[in-house]
Amino acid sequence: MRILILFAAIASLANAQKRIPVWIDTDPSVAPGGHEVDDGIALLQAFASPELDIRGISVVFGNADLATASRIGIDRIVAVAGRRPGQHFRSGPSQKAPFRDLNFELDPEAFRILLASRVPLALAPWEISSGVWLNREELQAAAARNPAMGWMLPAATDWLDLWKREFGARGFNPFDALAVGVLVHRQSLKCERLSATIETAPDDTATSQPAPDKPYLLVRPSPGVQATVTYCSAADPDFKSDLLRRLGRATR
Repeated sequence: MRILILFAAIASLANAQKRIPVWIDTDPSVAPGGHEVDDGIALLQAFASPELDIRGISVVFGNADLATASRIGIDRIVAVAGRRPGQHFRSGPSQKAPFRDLNFELDPEAFRILLASRVPLALAPWEISSGVWLNREELQAAAARNPAMGWMLPAATDWLDLWKREFGARGFNPFDALAVGVLVHRQSLKCERLSATIETAPDDTATSQPAPDKPYLLVRPSPGVQATVTYCSAADPDFKSDLLRRLGRATR
């Protein structure tokens, strides 16, 4: 399974009452047949969020270096990535191997550049999304109110079936929706400032031993060391209620 990235770049606000200008960088794979739908869920959530002024959506990243991007107004980045030391990404009792932190692992050098820059970075990692579950009945109810969710429902149903078959789970974690939540429902999320480093250790998803090494994006409290990221780790129950309300809201 791929945990897809959602980057949100937010321009500086002149006053708090204005909508947040946001650019979404994602790679939606919504299609029947067991393809991941959480990025599509996050897009519907964003489209139904009056707090956001969506300036654009891209399906690739890396077309400009960080310095150039910063000059056009980026002052914050939200990424679906990162973990605490010792965490393994398992979401179901019958899951054979942990998920990869694929957004980070596909381009650790990009994260190295982000950490070295002065652009504020917020992480909405597996830890926070693993506590939020969407099930069949909830998505069906949202689809009955929103034609866009209705269009997505067959793919979401196949995704639910895959999670039940492969992981023994009755729902799925909407990974990318937590990144949108950092922007539109921050009051319901528990976040803290932590230090972040890129370290190498044996691959926790390896099926043979000895496991090869791979990079990890790790966060931890480090007294006396300047915190480098905002790390969000838990969501209050009202986050899910707000998410379902947005998914059920028809938009033009």
